Amino acid sequence: MDDAFRARSGFIRRTGVTRAEARARYRWRGGRGALVESWGPGVDVGGTWARDDFWAGRGPGEAEVELNLYASFRGNVGGYLSYSRTAFSVGTDEYEGLFVAGRDGEAAVPFAASRARFRALHRLRLRSWINRWERVRISLEGSWREMPIFDLWRGLPAESGESWEGELDLWLQPTGSLSAEMGVRHATIFRDRDGSRYSSATIPRFQARYQFSRALFARAIAEYAARDRGPVLDPETGRPLLECADGVCSSGEPSATYDLSVEGLVGYEPSPGTVVFLGYTRRMRDTRGLGFQELTPETDGLFVKVAYRLRV
Repeated sequence: MDDAFRARSGFIRRTGVTRAEARARYRWRGGRGALVESWGPGVDVGGTWARDDFWAGRGPGEAEVELNLYASFRGNVGGYLSYSRTAFSVGTDEYEGLFVAGRDGEAAVPFAASRARFRALHRLRLRSWINRWERVRISLEGSWREMPIFDLWRGLPAESGESWEGELDLWLQPTGSLSAEMGVRHATIFRDRDGSRYSSATIPRFQARYQFSRALFARAIAEYAARDRGPVLDPETGRPLLECADGVCSSGEPSATYDLSVEGLVGYEPSPGTVVFLGYTRRMRDTRGLGFQELTPETDGLFVKVAYRLRV
């Protein structure tokens, strides 16, 4: 995908890169009434290249290998365990323009990244779900991983850290017409250098859907994202990183954001291929975490879709 690409709808996380992936799975099936209904291993490999590097035949900037094990048990209970190893390869010339702030008025010095820190990063992830009840379903996930802390200007690995993440989701269907999903995700990144916290994010989410009839439904979603981040530091000295150009340097100051997003949608699907969707969304900025007192609107959006399938 070219660097100049700009999506007019949807969300594209990265541009100017080429991504390749391969996956393999094997499943054993248990007999009728067996405790273990199915299980098996899998392997995933992937690589990400800068677009020009890919077509020039050079190696990937990011490479990952994942081994995983899946198991499904009687009663709609299952689990997933995975281990992965990731490597980042970045040229020293890409760090030009990044400096380390001087001490007590001293001049800033060029940042020298220790690329060996990012050549073998490990991750463990465990996910489980319980879907044995008709009206209640539960899923939970936890993970630990070694990861780079990227600079704020170019997205290059600068210092190393550890991330702890957790997620809990609950699905409810109290009646045949009403269903709801509630979930919360949390992630915290600690610096390897001294164990201090670099960033954290907590994101609760709620979704409800009501089916008025077979063709007509309404859906509402609310999500609150509380995020905070510290400055990116030089892993050797602990001083802040700077980006300098034409003698002017800027630093990445700590930040904290609290965003509330709400969405409503009404859908009408009288027959396959015939749909009418009308939706509205608003994003607001809160002044403090879960304050809900001075919400400032930032963006509003209206979504309309009408489709009809002609049958010949």
